[in-house]
Amino acid sequence: MAARLLDVGEGDPVPDKNLTNLWEARALLHKVYVTNGKRFKDLVQLRNKTTQARRYAKRLARSRCFDHCATFDERTGTRKLWYTHRSLIGKTKTPNTARNIRLVTDQMSEQFQETAANAFFSQPAIRPYPSLYELQTPGNSKCDAPFTMQELTLALDSMNECSAPAYTYS
Repeated sequence: MAARLLDVGEGDPVPDKNLTNLWEARALLHKVYVTNGKRFKDLVQLRNKTTQARRYAKRLARSRCFDHCATFDERTGTRKLWYTHRSLIGKTKTPNTARNIRLVTDQMSEQFQETAANAFFSQPAIRPYPSLYELQTPGNSKCDAPFTMQELTLALDSMNECSAPAYTYS
C-alpha cells in the first residue's frame, strides 16, 4: 500500500494518525462504492466506516477538551476560563451594536445614552392623563346581576359532559 506524506511544520498541530487512516479508508470505500455500481454491501461498509470515523473524532475532541481543562490551576486567569466557557457553550463574539448605531446616527456617547435610556427605560409622564385616575362606577346592566340558584342548576345540567380539563376517565 502506498504511503501518503503530510507536510507538518514545527508549529502545526500533529494530526492524529488513526483518524487520518479512518478517513482515508472511508474515502477508499466511497471510491469502491461509486465505481462498483453502488452495491448495498459497499454502502453498508461505507456507512460503518463513516460512523466509526465520526465517533473517533468526537472522542478525540472530548479528550482534548478534558486535557485542556486539566491544565487549570490556581494561577489560571479569568480570560482563559471565560474563553473556554464560551467555546463550550458555542457563543461567539458579537459586533458592538451601540458603537455602530452611534456611528450611523452621528451621536455623541452621552446623547446616545440618553436616547437609549428613553427608549428602553421610559419614565411615566410628569402630568398623567386625567382620565387614567377617574373612578368608573359599575353599570346596572343585566349581565352584572348575580346568578340565581335555578339558573346555576340549569347551566350545570346543560353543560357538555367530559369537556372539563380536569376530567379523568375511569
